[in-house]
Order: sequence, then C-alpha cells, then structure tokens
Amino acid sequence: MPLFILIPILGWIGVWIRFSKQSFAQSAIQSFSLILLILYFSALLGLLYWGMILVISIGILLFLISKEEYLRIIKKGENELYTLCLFIVLPVLFWWIHKDSKLFFWDEYSHWGMFIKHMFYTDKLYDLGSNAAHLRYLPGTALIQYLFTRNFEFSEGSVYLAQFMMILVPSITFFNYLKNQKLLNYIFLI
Repeated sequence: MPLFILIPILGWIGVWIRFSKQSFAQSAIQSFSLILLILYFSALLGLLYWGMILVISIGILLFLISKEEYLRIIKKGENELYTLCLFIVLPVLFWWIHKDSKLFFWDEYSHWGMFIKHMFYTDKLYDLGSNAAHLRYLPGTALIQYLFTRNFEFSEGSVYLAQFMMILVPSITFFNYLKNQKLLNYIFLI
C-alpha cells in the first residue's frame, strides 16, 4: 500500500525538524525537496531503483530516530499538531477515496501517465528513445510518483496519491500560521 511511504517521509521530516529547529510544515517542504534531489541524482547515475531504496531505508531509520520530535509535537499541540495530523489524515482519506481511480484526462494519458509507467517498468528516467519523451515536462513529479508506486503493484490511484502529496506538502504551511481559535474558520481550505 503506497501509504507506507509516509513513514520514511516522516522520518526525513522528523530529523530535519530536529536539526534545523524549523516547523513541521517548513521541514516537510525541505525534506520533500531533498528526497526529490536524491531520486533525481540517482536517476542521472542510472541507479534510480537503488536511490529509491536508499530514500526508503534511511527514512525508516530516521523515523525511529526522530520519534522524540513527534512526541514533542503531540505534547506541545497547537499549530504543528494540526499540520502533522493533516499530513497523516488527508493522504489516508485521499487513498481511501481514490485507490481505484484511473487516469482520465488527456495529459494523464499522453504525458505524465506515460512517464511514470515508463519509469515503473524500466527503473530509469524517460529519454528521447522512449515513448514518454517530452521536452517540457521535468521529471520531478514522475520521480515522486515513482517513489509511491515502485514497491507495490502499479495502480493509478497511487499515482494520484503521489500527486496529491506534492500539493499537500506546500499547502500545510497555511495551517502553520493560523491561531487555534481561527482554525475552524479556515477548515474550508481542506
């Protein structure tokens, strides 16, 4: 189940919180970017699968190391707890609703749907020699989708989950700045 990828991602975020002393939301953006860079450089070296294994295995170890940070966030409460809960609950709800979804729109079939399928089956970036060659689509989204799909049976719902995570990670920064009493006023953002 692609939701298990949240555990290593939470590991990277937790260690980033520990050493940078930044909020959960800021650490999520920076950790997600670091994961993307690791995947990108490993793909450039022709080691995409092993880069993904590295991200997941180190992320799980980092999760075990950073459990104190998450306990601190839970005890402290306030806005960081809301962003942590959103980061965990919203993907679970999204997966529950969209796990059986299929690619629907034209660009999903003709562009980024082909990119992730090519990467899933070949464990390498798409290039000019593949059917998925396109000069204007950078591989960042496909790399995150690869992270969420590669270790599981390919499902288009997991591709949508990865896409949702790329939207959710920067969006949770909004909740970092809301006061507790105003949170219900802004619940429509969800």
